[in-house]
Amino acid sequence: YKSYDINSLFYKYLIFNIKGVDGNENEAMANPEVRKALVEAIDRAALSTLYPNAAVLNSGVPNDNAAYNGFEYTYDPEKAKADLTAAGYDMSRTLKISYYNSDQTSVDLINTIVYYLQQIGLNVEATLSNDGTTDLFTTRDYDIGFKGKSSFSIDEWYTEYMSTDGLFANIFGGDTDFDESIAKLSSALTEEERNEALTELQGLEQEKVYKVPLFTVGTYAFVSDRLTIPEGVEFCNPLYMNDIDFENWEITKQ
Repeated sequence: YKSYDINSLFYKYLIFNIKGVDGNENEAMANPEVRKALVEAIDRAALSTLYPNAAVLNSGVPNDNAAYNGFEYTYDPEKAKADLTAAGYDMSRTLKISYYNSDQTSVDLINTIVYYLQQIGLNVEATLSNDGTTDLFTTRDYDIGFKGKSSFSIDEWYTEYMSTDGLFANIFGGDTDFDESIAKLSSALTEEERNEALTELQGLEQEKVYKVPLFTVGTYAFVSDRLTIPEGVEFCNPLYMNDIDFENWEITKQ
């Protein structure tokens, strides 16, 4: 097989359950300083090595994008523990993690996150969901959710913050602070306008810490050597319309 690297955004990220079970506030996660401290306890760079061509990032904007604001979440377990204490977090409570990917790589990632959090003195319980959509967005009996998103563009990462989003508003509480900047991003006609809106949105998400990207992962197409592909064909984000001249592919019998 030959692999083709596809330039697309596939986010692996954490979401914090602010609203809690049945719409009641999840008091343990209500303080953004608690959420920031939990991120500080996780070595995202080490986790990224579990995936091919993964790139750590600190917002929905990749670090190599011109609009990236330079902010970084740093891995510092001692500071994380001190910050949790300063924020008044109850270290004796059980921190609940929910995830819905059962592949071994995802299981290894979750087990490693549990290990990092245990190292700063937390009690952690990770549960594999049989129905990720229901458990993440409706039942909501967790503190941290692990999620993936294959995105058309950066814009899709930020529309999850909209107060009118029928799913994420259930978790984040319908905060309206993002709406104006998301509207600016959607209506931007120039790169300058777009970067200005992205700068505003990065500041908001890094202040509120509703969700935190771990990294983007590489996306690939694998093509058998039994296939002959027309010269000049380029693979791209499969969510887009893309002419790969499929009618002229040739397959060789074994």
